[in-house]
Amino acid sequence: QKSEKQYLAMQEKKQLIEKQKGEKEQYISFLEEQLEKDRSEDKKINITLKELEDDLEIRSNLAHLLSKNNLQAILIEEAIPLIENEANNILDKLTEGKCKIYIDSMRDLKSGEIKETLDIKIADAFGLRYYEFFSGGESFKIDLALRIALVKLLTQKSGQAIRTFIIDEGFGSQDTQSLEKMIDVLYALQNEFDLIILISHLTDMKEQFPGQFFIRKTPTGSVIQKL
Repeated sequence: QKSEKQYLAMQEKKQLIEKQKGEKEQYISFLEEQLEKDRSEDKKINITLKELEDDLEIRSNLAHLLSKNNLQAILIEEAIPLIENEANNILDKLTEGKCKIYIDSMRDLKSGEIKETLDIKIADAFGLRYYEFFSGGESFKIDLALRIALVKLLTQKSGQAIRTFIIDEGFGSQDTQSLEKMIDVLYALQNEFDLIILISHLTDMKEQFPGQFFIRKTPTGSVIQKL
């Protein structure tokens, strides 16, 4: 009887051990599954991180290219010769070849470094000077030449014609001969625009163009009258 009890006790202990072993194996299997899931998640996270890093690198490269030191500077460098050429064609007619425009996009500093800029220099009988050193009458001719050049450049680059050109005042700074040259230039441009509008208080100017409008101020507002 004692042996039988010992045998039953051993059997119970064996069953308990097998149960515990099964539970441990089941727990180990669960841990292995979790570890595999974690590895899979880590792999996905690493892939996502790599994609984010690649995207960040692309954005950083684009920002560098689009900065004023790169793409914008390149575009400006390409545009400057076109603006200079067209502006000098106009200025040559306005000044009988006595002035020439130069545009610099770089300036040497005293420190030895180079600074990006956009300086306009004009060569005339007195040498090469900055735009700021010219009188009102002279600078108006330069302004007109540059405006026409910029309009033509924008037209070429955009592929769409800019059909209206407006000049507001400035003619009072010109002598009779200079006014005649400006009028000749504007007439030469009439085929490039549907409408050229000149705003001026000069009586002599209105007599040079067929379409004239007079703006008169009244207590209730301005009134436009066709002459």
